[in-house]
Amino acid sequence: GEYVDEAPTYTEPGEYENTYKMVVLEEGEPIAEVEGKAILTIEKAPLDATIVLPDTIVYKQDYEPTISKNPENASVTYEYKGKDEEDSAYSTTKPVDVGDYTVRATIGGEDGTEHYKQTVITKEFRINPDNTAPTGEITVAAKTWKSRLNQIIFGMFFKKSKSVTITAEDT
Repeated sequence: GEYVDEAPTYTEPGEYENTYKMVVLEEGEPIAEVEGKAILTIEKAPLDATIVLPDTIVYKQDYEPTISKNPENASVTYEYKGKDEEDSAYSTTKPVDVGDYTVRATIGGEDGTEHYKQTVITKEFRINPDNTAPTGEITVAAKTWKSRLNQIIFGMFFKKSKSVTITAEDT
């Protein structure tokens, strides 16, 4: 092929082979020539991303992890396991029970994306119990108390038999 004075510039991942020719001059005259091949490999870059998810989630609160960077809109698969379980326990089923968990995000397919390697990142999180008191009311005969729902005191009621209704809602 033809030789050029400047080496080509490569920016895309891949393997590039170039043939080169060097000429050694002495007093402007060629005294030696060397030809050869150079192979340049540009690898895909690792993706510097993190999982975005609160450290603590309240029981029954919906949550959805995301990732901090995804410049090529690669597919992301989220998997979950108990914090102390083996990696073989990962599942795509999102945990809902109180406990400590690890979420793993796999970004890109097996070959990654056009410019990035497949990236696997993890984050630990906890699902805490919902300690919020339920709302509701207590009704005895025709009298209703809303402030005593979580403090039932039986001495407050009458000596006669009365109909008692307790209505509560826990979200």
